[in-house]
Amino acid sequence: MTLTNVTVSGNTTSGIGTSTGGGIRNDNIMTLTNVTVTGNTSSPADQGLGGGIFHFKALSRLTTLRNTIVALNTPSDCAGAITSNGFNLDSDNTCSLTGTGDKPSGNPQLGPLALYAPGTTETHALLDGSPAIDAVLTGCPPPGTDQRGVTRPQGPICDMGAYKKIVTVSGAAIPTLSDGVRLGLGGLLLLGGLWALRRRHVRGRAGCFA
Repeated sequence: MTLTNVTVSGNTTSGIGTSTGGGIRNDNIMTLTNVTVTGNTSSPADQGLGGGIFHFKALSRLTTLRNTIVALNTPSDCAGAITSNGFNLDSDNTCSLTGTGDKPSGNPQLGPLALYAPGTTETHALLDGSPAIDAVLTGCPPPGTDQRGVTRPQGPICDMGAYKKIVTVSGAAIPTLSDGVRLGLGGLLLLGGLWALRRRHVRGRAGCFA
C-alpha cells in the first residue's frame, strides 16, 4: 500500500493480543509520503504497541516513511522496524528515524482536526513555529499539492505531513528601519522640501519683473 497526502487521526485498537497499530498496522509493504499520523491509540496502554504505526517484524515486510509526521500517539508513535527515506518527524523517538533531515524527537505543533480552507477533508494544520514547516529541503515536489489541493511548495521548500501551510504576503514580516536611518531620510526629505520652496519663491519674484 502507498499513502500520499493522507491524515490518520483519532483511531483506536483495543483488546489483549490485538492492540497493535492504533493508526496503522502493516503486515506487508507500505510507503507513506507526506502523511500525518497523530492522536491514535493502542490500548490498554500496558500492552498496546505502536499507537501510531505498528510494523510486523519480518524480513520480507517494509514500512517506509518520507516527509511524514508521526506524533502524539499513545502509548508510542511507532513499534517495529521503520525505514526512513528522509525528512520525517517523530515526537517520542520510537520510530528510530536516522534519515536525512529527520527530526526524531519534537512536537510538531499541530492544530485540531478540522476543515481548513480550501480543503474538503479534515486535516491537522501546522501552527506558526512548527518544526515541520519548511523542513523538506530536497525531493519535493512531488507531491505537487497537499491533502487539500494546496500547491507544494509555497516558496522554495516543502512542509512535512499532509498539510501545507499557505504563505501570504500579508503574513510576512515587514522590515523596520533603524532610528538612524529614519532620521537620515527625514533630513533628506526636509532639505528637498526647502529646496523646492526656494525655487518656487525665486520663480515668483522673477515673474513680477517680467
